[in-house]
Amino acid sequence: QTHNHLGRSLLLREIFNKEEGEAPAVDYALEKKNAQFVTQLINSKLIKSCNDVSDGGILMTISKMSFEHKISAALDKKQLEYLFAEDQARYIITTTNTDEIIKLAGKNDIFIEKIGETQAGKISVAEMEIELSKLQQDFDKIIAVNFS
Repeated sequence: QTHNHLGRSLLLREIFNKEEGEAPAVDYALEKKNAQFVTQLINSKLIKSCNDVSDGGILMTISKMSFEHKISAALDKKQLEYLFAEDQARYIITTTNTDEIIKLAGKNDIFIEKIGETQAGKISVAEMEIELSKLQQDFDKIIAVNFS
């Protein structure tokens, strides 16, 4: 579940040049419970792709998944804190079995929410969008400048 935790986040450090707040607390029982649930979904072949949410929050995770799977997303939420929060024990999954997964989550006492829809070629958040090809070019430039 996203609690909009930005302390010690990538967003604060890289965009706002701030090193403040506490890192999000880790709830090991919740981490294990959610990881086991995701493993169950993978083993049941109910999901197409999955990635844990970590540095950079939901938006960074969606970007990484877009590069790897060549499919991106139209996100329903637009609040900065929500998109970049680094709360623990969260996963982004893509599926064509939404209703079944939501039912399974309820039966297993797992918090789940639909945050958007997959789409081809671009990441959209509210009225803003960026073409995946442009995002990939910018990412490649950053890597070349900083790691060559």
